[in-house]
Amino acid sequence: MLSGDVITLRMERLSYNGGRGIGRFEGLVVFVAETAPDELIEAKVTAVKKNFAEAELIRVLEPSTARRLPPCPVFSRCGGCCWQHITYPEQLNQKEAFLRHSLTRALRTRVGDVTNITVQMVAAPDEFRYRNRVQVHIEGEQFGFYAKRSRELVPITDCLITEAALLENFHPAPAASHVELSFDEAGKPVARELDDEGPSFAQVNTKQNAVLQKAVTEYVRQIHREPSRVFDFYCGDGNLSRPLLKQFHSLRLTGVELSKSAVHRAVELANRNGFAAKSEFKAADVGKYLAKLGPSDVEGAILIFDPPRAGLGRALVAEAMRLSSHLLGLILVSCDLASFERDVGLLSDAFELKSVTGIDMFPQSDYVEAVALFLSRAAHKA
Repeated sequence: MLSGDVITLRMERLSYNGGRGIGRFEGLVVFVAETAPDELIEAKVTAVKKNFAEAELIRVLEPSTARRLPPCPVFSRCGGCCWQHITYPEQLNQKEAFLRHSLTRALRTRVGDVTNITVQMVAAPDEFRYRNRVQVHIEGEQFGFYAKRSRELVPITDCLITEAALLENFHPAPAASHVELSFDEAGKPVARELDDEGPSFAQVNTKQNAVLQKAVTEYVRQIHREPSRVFDFYCGDGNLSRPLLKQFHSLRLTGVELSKSAVHRAVELANRNGFAAKSEFKAADVGKYLAKLGPSDVEGAILIFDPPRAGLGRALVAEAMRLSSHLLGLILVSCDLASFERDVGLLSDAFELKSVTGIDMFPQSDYVEAVALFLSRAAHKA
């Protein structure tokens, strides 16, 4: 097989980190965008590597039952969505398969042999119009998103995965080049430039964020019906902390977050909701803070980690393992399955993985938010 060849192949499944279809030609894996599972296609090879090849779809010879007409007029050009051509139930099937495959690799077990672990995938109530925040690029009087694998602007007037009000009356300022649109506390759309300050990190799917909060709260309850001590690492503005403080009356909670502005906001919201007496939020590096904790600081505690895409890594996991015999359990929230897989594998040496909930925060994409419940092996034996 050479670049430029036209090949016919059957697509098997979809890939994580790009959402392309996966097929095989003469034993070599071939990635083809805008394809669906189980369909027969004709494609033009664009690159041949040592272990895989890439190709562009020419035509669908036998369409999948999961294929549909993408509702967005710029779907094939815009780099924002990769799965609008696939029915939503099949998107969920593929994401659950991603999750199970990651667990299989992380736990170094046989394919599909995760029967002792509860795994579920929670669908989004809205597969469109779910984003409460979006970033757009501006060129002159036009705004939009970059094309796939390019910095070429794809102009838009609307985006079907954003809440309708965000873009209804948006008019780009001539001097701006990169803007984030979101809602203020009163529900009014606001825009801010991103040239000089980074993006915000609040969850972009309001309804699914409530599902995430509920999942974490329920996992805490499964570890202990009335927890007395919880550490919320990478707590942001207290998104996961506030539901816990509301639910568990005897709880003492410490939130740790590097961003001073996020911590200030967490304190403000805790005070506003009457949680000041049983919570504290600290602006600190999570790794350094965790390294200073001793057994007496965490006796009978539950740790929650909601790290950025890079995940925990070996150093942080080592600190959690150092304290594991004094903990009741640990909850890991992840927005990247690659780092999730690595961290689950590392944590499993000292903690027993009991349950994983996948939350579809981003319909029409291949991203999966995962929440994992671990019990301390030492505490569980005791």
